[in-house]
Amino acid sequence: MIEERDTQRPFYLQVSFNAPHFPLAAPPEYLAKYRHLRSSAAVRAAIIDALDNAVGRILETLDERGLRRNTLVVFLSDNGADQTGRNAPFRSGKGSVYEGGIHVPCLLRWPRELEAGSVSQQPISAQDLYPTLAAAAGVMVSDDLKLDGKNLWPAIREGVIQDRGPFLISAANSALFDGDWKLIESADGRTSLFQIANDPGETTDVIVEQAAVAQRLQATLSRFKQDFPALLTRPRPGRPAGGPR
Repeated sequence: MIEERDTQRPFYLQVSFNAPHFPLAAPPEYLAKYRHLRSSAAVRAAIIDALDNAVGRILETLDERGLRRNTLVVFLSDNGADQTGRNAPFRSGKGSVYEGGIHVPCLLRWPRELEAGSVSQQPISAQDLYPTLAAAAGVMVSDDLKLDGKNLWPAIREGVIQDRGPFLISAANSALFDGDWKLIESADGRTSLFQIANDPGETTDVIVEQAAVAQRLQATLSRFKQDFPALLTRPRPGRPAGGPR
């Protein structure tokens, strides 16, 4: 696609790798490089090596086409490591809304606009990518769309921290972020509160000591939940309609 594109037009390419993810498998030539490791570690190392080489092929093609300087490349993971990996110093891992499950690296490369080696502490969620990348490309996004994400391109480009307001990451459990605070509500209704800036490992639940903050965030979470899609239930064989899935 990069080689055959219309050189007079910009392009967008999204490459969503399954690796490293179950089922674990890798080409023989990659497995051979890591046969000195135990079996499961060898397969995982081979998968990551293959992923790295695949990304490298894309970057090399951008270089060959003279596109490096004016192409924004974004590389990130969708979740933290599962039980076979480590997310230290963060708590828990994949499938949770603790930091170990959702706090992941995000790398950006755009030599024309971004200083190499710079680091940003700007909180950003995957839901912010659309408005942020649109802004970077000079595309106006109408406020009428009422996006969940925010345009954080000015913060990234200028190296500052932008207050992006409260945002939510939710699956079975929900995590509401607002500045330094993070409120977690589990599917069974239990809640906990952490001050992420001072406690990134989420070791101390301060919901009792910070009751006013917790009450404010719970009210914000309730407003977010009004936009949740309706839960559809399907009857299982032998169960009446409306029962749990």
